[in-house]
Amino acid sequence: PALPHSCHPAPLLRAARRPPRMHPLATEITAGITAGAAKTLAFYPLDTLVTRREVGRPLLVPRETLEGARPAAIRDVYAGSVLATLGMLPYALLFHTAFYLCEAALARFAISAALVKVCAGTCGAVAAAAVG
Repeated sequence: PALPHSCHPAPLLRAARRPPRMHPLATEITAGITAGAAKTLAFYPLDTLVTRREVGRPLLVPRETLEGARPAAIRDVYAGSVLATLGMLPYALLFHTAFYLCEAALARFAISAALVKVCAGTCGAVAAAAVG
């Protein structure tokens, strides 16, 4: 026999699993920071190797330690990547906040969605230029 609708647990379980909604600005900032951190961590070794090549240093440099020289390691190209990632955070925060606010303000006017995005992107870039 089926349970009466008021006793059936499915609606209660569905309501309990629904995640809380984030404000669209918080979602935009979180996505921007996540993407920026992923990009920084993915391309930081490449930037390090290109810089070393441009200044004429070997790509992987042996390190001097108290015990003597040790062979170069891949982790050496990631040295400083944490600071680069942390330095990206204020830029992403300012860019995405300005982008969201400009986009919301321009959406009220009768202009194309593409032009709204271009103007909002320009606004975000100008705002974020103060830190990066």
